Amino acid sequence: MKWVLLVPLIFLAACDEATVITHVDRDTSIDGSDLIAMQSGGGIPTVVLGKAFQGASSDELIAGLQPPAGGSQEIAWREISPEGPRHRTWMVLHFNPLGPPNPAADCRLTDEIPTGQPRSEGFEVTMSFCKDNRAEAHGHLKALKVQSGDFDAYSNVMRQLLNAIFAEAGSER
Repeated sequence: MKWVLLVPLIFLAACDEATVITHVDRDTSIDGSDLIAMQSGGGIPTVVLGKAFQGASSDELIAGLQPPAGGSQEIAWREISPEGPRHRTWMVLHFNPLGPPNPAADCRLTDEIPTGQPRSEGFEVTMSFCKDNRAEAHGHLKALKVQSGDFDAYSNVMRQLLNAIFAEAGSER
């Protein structure tokens, strides 16, 4: 029983007031172990919309992703084009969205989705895991204090977001 109470406290301690994670939801049909199965052609197919930092490439943003805590270290990501062929399962990173998080629209990608300009400090991202153009899991992150180009801090907050999305039942927000 102690662990049930302790897990949410540990999870919350990993975040600070400069890192805000909201809009976390996940179907019961998906969990962290499914990330291995989502890989296709060398990694989870990933669409990158917008940029976290001025001058950051999509390759750099994808390279900064790490598996969630307790996840297989064999998990990798690879970029796909928004206009390219669809995979059955894939992920969308929507940086600095204009408007509220909308994982349903991110997973449909039928039109160009506008993004805001990168800032010198902080960024927002909606991370959506999609299956057949439907969001199966998602979360939204506001990293208010990450400096432009600080890929170590970027990697850390993105892992916090993955941890939040794939937290075990009972510790989800």
